[in-house]
Amino acid sequence: MKRLLALTLFGLLSISCAARYRVSVPTSKDATMSYSARTPAELGAANQRINDFKQELLRQGFREVSVSSLNSTEECVLAGEYGTLTDLRVTLRTSKQLQSEPPPFAGGVQASLSDEQAEREFGELYKKVCTVVTGRAENCPNR
Repeated sequence: MKRLLALTLFGLLSISCAARYRVSVPTSKDATMSYSARTPAELGAANQRINDFKQELLRQGFREVSVSSLNSTEECVLAGEYGTLTDLRVTLRTSKQLQSEPPPFAGGVQASLSDEQAEREFGELYKKVCTVVTGRAENCPNR
């Protein structure tokens, strides 16, 4: 009986310590969006929105990780900090001419999430990037 009591107490103590020192493993999450302009005015407005947002991110301390150009499109990957998100990357693609395939304007958010706060911040940033790329917040589902 004493042995059973000792094992039970040891088990409870182990569980208590394990819960206190639990380590959360970050999970990776990414989301993308795209937009096709139908008129030259929409093309110009989308380019302006995306370029303004890129400059805003750079002012907030993001840095360009890569910039690539192919035909009339340019894709820029920015790395930076937003709340508790880690390994954060924001991708923005612009175009100089109207085209339907592939959609000329695109964006994406990729980050490691460690808790519910990071999950909320990811959703907030996704909504911002999506609104900039598509021009309308209602086109952006919650993530």
